[in-house]
Amino acid sequence: SMALELWRGRPCASESAFREKFWGSTQMAYHAVRNQMCWLDHLTMSPKHWGDPDGIVVRPVEGIASSDYLFPGYYVWGKVVQNLADVGYHTGNIYVAAYDWRLAPDMCESRDLFFSKLKSEIELNVRRNGEKV
Repeated sequence: SMALELWRGRPCASESAFREKFWGSTQMAYHAVRNQMCWLDHLTMSPKHWGDPDGIVVRPVEGIASSDYLFPGYYVWGKVVQNLADVGYHTGNIYVAAYDWRLAPDMCESRDLFFSKLKSEIELNVRRNGEKV
């Protein structure tokens, strides 16, 4: 599961929540327990256009941090990343294609250019490594 962070929220989320993970961290648990309806309002898609509700912007966390651990001790891809690091991989040659799992594929492209960015990243890695990726 990809982590999602808050870029703009309603007053119930507080200004201090800017770029906090609303999905995929202990911060998620804090917000869910503190004000469950507020937390759900921020993660729920608008039924009008299947995007963010008015006044709310939630986006996927970029990079390895988007999918390494759900909570401390509960890994998603963390062990795989650690094993890859043990054999020489690092942030310069590992790419995590973070996406907003709440969106349909066509919305991932139209809102975030997900597939266009993925294609560019693959092409960049081919040039960087001089081989198939």
